[in-house]
Amino acid sequence: MPRIGCVGIIASLLFSAAYTDKAGATDLLSLMTEERQVWEPELSPVWMQAVGRLVMPGRRCSLIMVREPGDIETRVVISQFHCLADMFENPADKNSTALIGWKELQAHLNSKDGKVYRNLSVFRTGGNRLGGDWAIMILDKPVPVSEVYSFTLPQSPPPYQMDKEMAVGNSATATLPNAHRGNELSYDESCRFDALLKATGGDVVRVVECQMNDGASGGAYVGFYDDSKEPVLLGILKAISTEKPETGYYVHLGNLLNDIHQAISHTKNKSSTSQ
Repeated sequence: MPRIGCVGIIASLLFSAAYTDKAGATDLLSLMTEERQVWEPELSPVWMQAVGRLVMPGRRCSLIMVREPGDIETRVVISQFHCLADMFENPADKNSTALIGWKELQAHLNSKDGKVYRNLSVFRTGGNRLGGDWAIMILDKPVPVSEVYSFTLPQSPPPYQMDKEMAVGNSATATLPNAHRGNELSYDESCRFDALLKATGGDVVRVVECQMNDGASGGAYVGFYDDSKEPVLLGILKAISTEKPETGYYVHLGNLLNDIHQAISHTKNKSSTSQ
């Protein structure tokens, strides 16, 4: 059984303001040995296509494609609320979906045939809270699973810890030129569970030996059972903490799982009424 820890006020503050995803920000791990690997379409696992880029003026983050079991396409993606906070008229309102110039919000997705581009609108967010640092967005047009992989959602929350864990995001790197400043997808296979933190808005998990640099926020934290190659989406990455170089966090999927199912139902109902 994993060792469960509780978060205090000081620990909460450490990672609520310890990230920066602004374009042009300094690479906080420039002096470290780089452990992240760049995703390559012909060599890396196909499922990593599910992690795309969230693009907006002056900021870069990552996003995750999700779907219900059996669906052949999806219009729903998830990311982190703090990536969008500057675009909200009222960021403190967790039910607000009013964005300033939403047409400037785009998803850049990886497929076997190149990039796929979609505009985004916001469905729901967890608000300006530690465990609520999540956002659910709707693509303007559906993306077939045959074109871009998407994670299959569980019906109940996933575990907090698994046999093997991995972080995947459009992370800035210290020594990989193709992925510098988060321009390309990269991943770290050495991540592992450290502690469960009970935060406002839901559960946040601290992980160690895991590089999550600028641009990784909104990416996927996944786990695997034993030697299985089938990934389980555990949560949404937060960027690195300053408390020690290879410590990171993810918002647990259970915090927003019901909301994602509602978003998918919404897109299906809207599609059926428009036919």
